[in-house]
Amino acid sequence: MGGSIVRRGVGPVVTVLALLFTVSSCGGGDDSGSTAASADAPPSEEPADTATEPASSDGAAEEAAEPAPEASAGEKKLVVTIGGETYEADLSADLTVCISMGGAIGAAGPIPGIDGGTIDVDIPIEDYEASADEGWEPPSVRVDLGEDENGVPIDFRAGGDIVGSFPDLAGKSQVDSFSVDGASASGTATFIDVFQVQLAQGGQVEEPQPMPGTFEVSCG
Repeated sequence: MGGSIVRRGVGPVVTVLALLFTVSSCGGGDDSGSTAASADAPPSEEPADTATEPASSDGAAEEAAEPAPEASAGEKKLVVTIGGETYEADLSADLTVCISMGGAIGAAGPIPGIDGGTIDVDIPIEDYEASADEGWEPPSVRVDLGEDENGVPIDFRAGGDIVGSFPDLAGKSQVDSFSVDGASASGTATFIDVFQVQLAQGGQVEEPQPMPGTFEVSCG
């Protein structure tokens, strides 16, 4: 993925959470005095077995001792459609990414059944253009389909850093619209195979045509 979310969002937040965890873990250090004081206190005159009585006769104490059920994780989803063909990444696989933070979303994962196939989506906050001083990059979607039967790479892009290397791609490779709803985002995009663009610049193939598409990502 483009990495803008990882660099600008996750890093600082993870650092803050780590500091908070450290403080909370060390916060009990001042209790040593009270512990020592309690050790010096005279023993209670209460009978030793009074603390073992159940809280109620209906089994509520036993039920309270059971761990609370864990909340089910939200659905993670990453789907892109290009020219009528739909591709879905497996976000349960190893080395996948799905981050939602501060109104920005980034996700990347492999496409099952396609050797080397991956989907990479980087969606900034909706008003990223008005927050240029925060360093947000434009939205981008990449669908890498590995290689065709002749060993030629298939690399569809909609926006992203590489587009800046091809001035002629203005309006032919971009995220046209998007919206963010919590940990989910969706939108429309115009894709082009950038490897075919390179071949066309060398006169090896005809100029590829941009293809309309859509994308949907949810990090649960």
